[in-house]
Amino acid sequence: MELIKAESEFILRFNPLFTLAIASMTLLFGVYIRKRSRILEHFCLPIALIGGVFVILARIPLYYFLNMDVAFDASMQPYFFLAFFVTIGLNASVSLIRHGGVALFYCVAACWGISVIQNIIGMGLAYISGINPTFGVLAGAASLAGGHGTALAFGSMIESNGIVGAEAIGVAAATFGVLAGSSLGGPVAKYLITRNNLKIETSHNPVYSHHLGDDAKKGVINPTRFVRMLAIVFLCMALGSWIGEQFNGWMEKSSVDILKKFRFPAYVWTMLLAVVMRNIGDAVNIFKRCADSLGLIQSLALRYAVVCVVMSLRITHFHQVAIPLTIILIFQTVLVALVAVSVIFPLLGSDYDAAIICSGICGLMLGAPHSGISNISTVCEQHNKIYSHKALLVVSLCGAALVDIFILPFSSICLSVLLHH
Repeated sequence: MELIKAESEFILRFNPLFTLAIASMTLLFGVYIRKRSRILEHFCLPIALIGGVFVILARIPLYYFLNMDVAFDASMQPYFFLAFFVTIGLNASVSLIRHGGVALFYCVAACWGISVIQNIIGMGLAYISGINPTFGVLAGAASLAGGHGTALAFGSMIESNGIVGAEAIGVAAATFGVLAGSSLGGPVAKYLITRNNLKIETSHNPVYSHHLGDDAKKGVINPTRFVRMLAIVFLCMALGSWIGEQFNGWMEKSSVDILKKFRFPAYVWTMLLAVVMRNIGDAVNIFKRCADSLGLIQSLALRYAVVCVVMSLRITHFHQVAIPLTIILIFQTVLVALVAVSVIFPLLGSDYDAAIICSGICGLMLGAPHSGISNISTVCEQHNKIYSHKALLVVSLCGAALVDIFILPFSSICLSVLLHH
């Protein structure tokens, strides 16, 4: 930690250890605040966002009254993001996905379609509004279905190309998505159930309840399995980054001009490599009973990645595009609701399970997987606690990896074209 005199202000600079220590305390503060707020608890806002906002607010009086700003070390952020995207890939088990059946196939296809339209709407409205089209991608699938982690990863990529404010916009879009997705799921399910006079009964297929019953048995995390998962995550991070460097180097040497400018970020390669390793590992039972360990690594990586970025944000970068961004996000909300009601619901059989899945998809495609699962639990609680195990399985598998596996490369292609056009 050191105090530096800049041109017109003082900068309090924290090294990596101090940054991690402050990030950890910020996360704990986020947990404390969320537990004591019904609104924050209801919308399942990330604790990293809640705590990080308080750090931003604490920096404001330092800047205006003491002419001092705070600089946190950013060297660990890329590794947290890589670890998070590796865990997404390691959740993409083919043997597990088969349990989802036709309903999962329809939902994944619909979610991929929504993602394409979200990015097209975002880029188109951004262009019409006169703001940078890359902000439209951040107001599309990258931040909405991808959540805060993906939003910040893409925001960082955009800012590395000299476009200021992308990270703040990504956080704002992802936060709007969480609020909209959590608010929309219940009314959509209620509308479908009431309008179609649905019987409140769910599928009795033992595949759904058996799968969720096994996953629900959470116990003490085994240290050996945890280290095994951690080793696989680090291996995927290292090899995936190396593969990405080789690919980008090969593209630079291409004789085709458009290919010379094309890039896939490192996290796309690490995630794809993790998908391959997961399904090879399933054949030899490497991942047996490791879901808890993998989930813990994913949660820690995401929380530290998000809180480190949020603590460093400058909200002043956001106010100039607030109105266009809000308009884009309202369009995205309407899109998801229309697709859920008019496409997904009839495809899945127009029954109670289908209505519950639609509530989950609203949360998933606007506010990331946790909003989708939260919607399902809330709606089922309101209907005599008749839980749809089918909905929980389908939406959780959609959100665990299948949606992001498409969104990340697709959004990377969109940004690559926009940044190098």
